[in-house]
Amino acid sequence: KEGLFRITDNEKIGFADTLGNVVITAQYQNAMPFENGLALVSRQRKQNLEDNTEWLYIDHKGNTRLSCLTRYKDQLISDIEISVFNQKENITQVIPYHFEKPGLYFPDIKFQDVNFDGQKDMVIWLGTHGKYYIKYYDCFLWDESKKEYIHKASFKKIPHPEINQQRQCIYSNRYISAAERAFEKYEYQNGEFLITASLTRKTDNNRHHIFYTERKLTDGKIKITRDSLSKKDLGQEWSDVTPHYF
Repeated sequence: KEGLFRITDNEKIGFADTLGNVVITAQYQNAMPFENGLALVSRQRKQNLEDNTEWLYIDHKGNTRLSCLTRYKDQLISDIEISVFNQKENITQVIPYHFEKPGLYFPDIKFQDVNFDGQKDMVIWLGTHGKYYIKYYDCFLWDESKKEYIHKASFKKIPHPEINQQRQCIYSNRYISAAERAFEKYEYQNGEFLITASLTRKTDNNRHHIFYTERKLTDGKIKITRDSLSKKDLGQEWSDVTPHYF
């Protein structure tokens, strides 16, 4: 991906470009493909994961941009210590993080702008939860003035977040029950991620009739704005962001 692909040499993994030129020498036991400019690698074999296993996020030149020192419980990560590196590979920030529910074999961190200020933030996957396997994430927003990441716990409340750069908001969807599903819109306001609109899809007991209820944030509270809607009554926004659910 991103012009680099994995190669192996003497049972170790590195990266080469599309012409076959070695860009990052084979030195890792585990290596994931590049995504958004970074690849997750480790010098320790996956089957021997234990406390103090170090995972690295490297750039296209092989420079370390982030490291995760992990602690495991029953082969699943319980805690990580994240070290942030600058362009000179000096540590500028250390972030300890505890997983309330261990469920991952290796850290899964993405870098994307989630509060739409033009800076890439750090998003940590927390795994799936509940009988409907809802995905949750936590995030640290990049503060350009302080040159460090700031934790925003309100992001952790968003189920199945989908970042929409065009509308500068976050959409989510989740099952409330087998007959009811909620689609929600979150926006970053006053330093927190807040739900500003929702659409609930319900079916009757015989599953013959489907209707929708729309709610919006009004005077600090989510209130019903339209009820008993049919599919044709949905506005353009809901139709655009959730077409495959209807």
